Amino acid sequence: MTAWVYRQDQELPSWSADWYQKVGGVDTLLDLSTGYTFQVLLVNQATGVIALTKTANITGAATSPNIVVAWAAGELNIAAGNYLMHLKATTGGADRLFAPDRLPTITIVATPT
Repeated sequence: MTAWVYRQDQELPSWSADWYQKVGGVDTLLDLSTGYTFQVLLVNQATGVIALTKTANITGAATSPNIVVAWAAGELNIAAGNYLMHLKATTGGADRLFAPDRLPTITIVATPT
């Protein structure tokens, strides 16, 4: 999984990926375009503390990339460090977790002063 790097005062680019499921042993792109709600948790790798909980501006689609997380102004103004991104999609009371065996990594670097 690719590591993403943002400055504390940065919102762009959005984080995006292709989310697949196995169907008959074949990786198939999930259709996340309707019926899903999403949640992102950024968890500090060193401390295990949740630094950010996000439920807005997360978009699912039927085509690639089928998941996009758009960062709002100031949202990534959290402590500099390395974070694991836990992404959950919920539909009909059932949860799907994105790549739990290889979570995306986001590094936040300090804004120069």
